[in-house]
Amino acid sequence: MGLLARILGTELPKISPHVIGAVLGEIERGNLTVANAASALGLSPTEETTLGSLVAKVIGLPEAYPMGALVVLTNVGTAFDTIQAAKGLGFTAVDVTGISQLTCRIRYNKIGTGTLTWQLWNETNAQELGILTDAVAGDNKQGDIVVTPGSPLTGGVKLLRVRVQSSVATDDPVYYGSCLFVRRVGRLTSEDVHGLLLAGESGIPPLNTESGLATRLGI
Repeated sequence: MGLLARILGTELPKISPHVIGAVLGEIERGNLTVANAASALGLSPTEETTLGSLVAKVIGLPEAYPMGALVVLTNVGTAFDTIQAAKGLGFTAVDVTGISQLTCRIRYNKIGTGTLTWQLWNETNAQELGILTDAVAGDNKQGDIVVTPGSPLTGGVKLLRVRVQSSVATDDPVYYGSCLFVRRVGRLTSEDVHGLLLAGESGIPPLNTESGLATRLGI
């Protein structure tokens, strides 16, 4: 038997999409494991593998990550992380699996005569993901670092943070904070999966066939 076929009702015993949706939600919240769910539902090893594939497609919200708050950067320096304050501009841990675009929006006060460079830094792999430069002084400014990789990022959880430097060491920019926006391909929430399963059960093509549903779910 196949798990998707049982959800569609083409194989018995049938499993309700509502049950799968609830199970995915509990697994996402850390209250249930795939093995425990499979045992409770009486799934075969093959069906348990399919359930695991569904779980792997689910990414928890939010997909906007705040990064840091007010930091005054006196004598910021001409290299990243020159002063201690520059090392504390905010960071976040992100599962980068399937990310097709990252946008880091930074809000700041540019004080000084140099060219300011903001950087989105992958601390885990010591990798620059993108930069934003600004040579015009002014308060309450915003700018985006947009990273669009040639293919979706892979590699699990990464620690990402903001760094800054100026072409004039004595510049004193003020960091008000930033937010990281994430776009993914092929990743779904547990509610997305629940909705697709319900659509298939209701006979909506191509989701009403095991192959069509599997293709849409990407498993």
